Amino acid sequence: MSIHSRVRTSPLKLVGIGAVAVTALANVSTALAAQSGGAAVTPVIARAKSAPFTIGVSASTAQPGQRLTISGLAYARAGLNLTITSDAIASSRAVAGVPAVQTPALVEGIYHTTVRVPPATEPGTYSVRLRFDNRQVAVTNLRVVAAGSHTGDSTRFNACAGIGFTVLHNDRAGSAYLPAGGYTVASGTMDCGTASADFSSFLAGAGKAIPGWNTTSPAAGRATFTQRNSGLSFSVAKNR
Repeated sequence: MSIHSRVRTSPLKLVGIGAVAVTALANVSTALAAQSGGAAVTPVIARAKSAPFTIGVSASTAQPGQRLTISGLAYARAGLNLTITSDAIASSRAVAGVPAVQTPALVEGIYHTTVRVPPATEPGTYSVRLRFDNRQVAVTNLRVVAAGSHTGDSTRFNACAGIGFTVLHNDRAGSAYLPAGGYTVASGTMDCGTASADFSSFLAGAGKAIPGWNTTSPAAGRATFTQRNSGLSFSVAKNR
């Protein structure tokens, strides 16, 4: 999977595609295309040659009452609202009778929000859909199991075997110096979409300290970022 970053002055910095069962439905120029290059993920509904919008969930299986993070790529002007709809999320708002939450596109070209599975949700597989400009732009599935059931990955992020990310200018993320070029972002504890979204936001900080994260950089073009309160981490390495 290959992702292109934008210069910092751009309001849209493209980031990695979520590796937890994402699919994009919008048709865009192949200049923004992302080709799969990481490990296979399950479930996957479909893959698109290009994905200006993606949606990923922090766990593919959850229990009633559980909190989840929904995040992804949003090729939209910063501040414009995106709508997430699903019968597996709790909300007082609805779109066409389906519970819905709104969250804004961020300047880095990403979005993220936290939702809760309603306590009375029946076991089953539910669609989680992303809407923008009155149309559906991405969809994924969430499996809800009975309370007390084993959920497998419900309490941790899927691993990311590797996702490509292009830094278009010499940059810094925390204390790490990252020369322009192609990179591989990988993690044993985070999905590719979350890791690459975080990497993009760290680059936007232009070398400022990253709140809540430690940065280890043994050499230019290589770094590991570790979240202090959770132990989640990902690494970036410049391709040779």
